[in-house]
Amino acid sequence: MSGLSGPSSDRSLIVSDVTANNSTVAKHGFLPKLSGNSGQFLNGLGAWAAGGGGGGTPEFIAGISVANFAALPDPAANSGLLAVVLASSGVWLINYHAKGLYLSNGAAWLWEAEFPAFIDGLTGTIAQFNAACTDADFATGGGTATGNNTGDQTPVTDATIATSDVTTNDFTIAKHGWVPKGTNVGNFLKDDGTWAAGGGGGLTEIWIRQAAARTLTNSTAEQQLFDSVTNGTLTIATGVYFFEALIYLTGMSATSGNAAFNILGAGTATLANILYQAIGNDSAITIANVNMSGQIAITAQSLPSIVAALTNTTLHVSLRGTFEITVAGTIIPSVTLVTAAAATVKEGTFFKLRKVGEVNAVAAGNWS
Repeated sequence: MSGLSGPSSDRSLIVSDVTANNSTVAKHGFLPKLSGNSGQFLNGLGAWAAGGGGGGTPEFIAGISVANFAALPDPAANSGLLAVVLASSGVWLINYHAKGLYLSNGAAWLWEAEFPAFIDGLTGTIAQFNAACTDADFATGGGTATGNNTGDQTPVTDATIATSDVTTNDFTIAKHGWVPKGTNVGNFLKDDGTWAAGGGGGLTEIWIRQAAARTLTNSTAEQQLFDSVTNGTLTIATGVYFFEALIYLTGMSATSGNAAFNILGAGTATLANILYQAIGNDSAITIANVNMSGQIAITAQSLPSIVAALTNTTLHVSLRGTFEITVAGTIIPSVTLVTAAAATVKEGTFFKLRKVGEVNAVAAGNWS
């Protein structure tokens, strides 16, 4: 190239269809003349050939558009686009689902058992994966991604989680879960996941005791026995109960007769399978070795008089028995005087019960 002044440039260079200076495996050089076929690519030997990637190991490729795959049907519910890869057989999408991985080349979805062999050689770094897959790429997948997110997401804590009135994840006898929404009426959570009025499950006793004398109304109408708690009323859950009581009344009429006792009173619960015994005395004073009398009752209210009727003004009676609550509600232990008088419920009078099982329970322990 003698006779040229100054350096040569691409502007002064004249090229032709001579292949002598084309690039080879031994030296740098010119790009071979184009083949005019848009489906061909330059391979590593310097020749135009069909294909898309020249073989080799698949890699995560940044900037691959997934627009061409938007119309593909989702292989199953709850899936999402996981990655875009470039392989020897073209551009592929990897889609994750609970059943496994799915792969698509833009024509159909393949389950992981049907993957081409080259998938075993898939390589790439997390940085390449992040560069290749954007939020927009995942949105194009048309599903909901599942699995563990190990990215830089803010962890969910008890301070950030938002709860609602959805009961789907409440605990049941089959699975762990949330505590059900409360009732705000003083109920207790049962092991079947429901709320119920306190009923003394197991050996817990429920009781009321008259700590100061209570003067009854001069009447033959039924009256609550206790006012140590204002209304003398117990809210009670369904179940089987054992109970006992000790009642001591003074100032009754000297006319023959004493009183009747009622477990339910004016309460709202429904009782069933009632059985209790009352033993006591209608006596003038409290003395030892008095003759006792009583009755067996199978209804909430005993017969009047609860013990043998005499003309004395003092009644002391002990009760014990069992009943079922088949519909939850309230009970109000009560008395009805046979003859009207302003009788007094004495200090120490008590009523207690305990729940021993659910409705229709018949035993506890290793019975056979």
